[in-house]
Parts: sequence; structure tokens; C-alpha cells
Amino acid sequence: ETLGECVQRGTPVILFNRVVPDTPAHVITVDNFAGGRTAAEALVSAKHRRFGYIAGHADTSTSIDRKRGFYAGLNAHDIEDVIELDGRYSYEGAREAGLELFAMKRRPDAIFCANDMMALGIMDAARQRGINIPQDVSVIGFDDIPQASWSSYRLTTLHQPIDAMVRSTVDLVLSLREGSPAEPTRHLVSPYLV
Repeated sequence: ETLGECVQRGTPVILFNRVVPDTPAHVITVDNFAGGRTAAEALVSAKHRRFGYIAGHADTSTSIDRKRGFYAGLNAHDIEDVIELDGRYSYEGAREAGLELFAMKRRPDAIFCANDMMALGIMDAARQRGINIPQDVSVIGFDDIPQASWSSYRLTTLHQPIDAMVRSTVDLVLSLREGSPAEPTRHLVSPYLV
């Protein structure tokens, strides 16, 4: 609603790391779909066969696109069986989901989490259940937060190039102040595996 009001009043809107379909707003975001697909490709290439996905909030574009990309990557290899649990985009939500996941008889041997905080929660749940990473289960996160490189985690993650996204946003703000571009633009920044 707020976005619509701004557009009606002639106020340009820039969505940073979010997409709202069918709205006349500028968008600067990481390519979440490509990141999800990259996670799937990495896990399939490592010969994993049982997959889990720990979701964020179902109504955010980041979570939707990361999930779509992950499932598309798996589907390209004829893999459709994925155990999906809600991690609520939080460490504690994912840790609880992980405890449930790792109590299953046929638990996943590879898990993609929609963000790094949830991946850390999954890793701690695995440790609590006596499951070794990466010997028993591989985990991939998304964002490349500082904690991902801590020696107690050493998480495989998709780096979100925030600095490039911020620079693009500042450049767009400056060009909007000068009166251009009039039409909404969409700028996707590619994530990469760390």
C-alpha cells in the first residue's frame, strides 16, 4: 500500500533486496533464484541424494526466490523429494526444525537454508544429535554473514555482494535526483558460493 501511495504522489521507490511483483518500483537485489539453484547444483554435484530445505518467511521475495531456485536446480536432476521445514528466518527456529529433522529415520544428507543464521541453527542441532558435518550431512546457507567463517562453523554459503548492491542503490538515487531514469529499473547482482 505504501509503495502504491508513493508512486501515486510521484515519489520514486527503490526496493533493496526485495521484489514486489507488478509494482512500478526500482529493484536492486541479489539474484536469489540463481543462488538457490547454485546451492542445489553444489549439493547434487557432491553426490547427495536426500535433501532438506529450511525456509524463511513464506511471504518474502527472498525466501520465495531462493526456494524456487533450489527446487528448480533439484528438478533439473529429476529430484523432487525434499523435506521442507520452516525455520522462521531465525537461529532458534532452525535449531528446533533441525532437531525434528535429525530425529527422522530417513533424514536428509544435504540441507539448504534460506539464510546463514538458520544454517548455524541447523549445524548446532546436528551436533546436539551427534551428527557430523560434513561427513553425515552437508549444509549450505545464504548471505555470507561474518559468523559463517567462524572456525566452529566454517559454513558453505552463498555470498550476497552487499557492497555492490549499496553502490548500485546510491548510483540510482543520484540519477533519480537528476531526473532519470523515469521507468523502473531492475538490477540483479549475482551471488557466489563461498
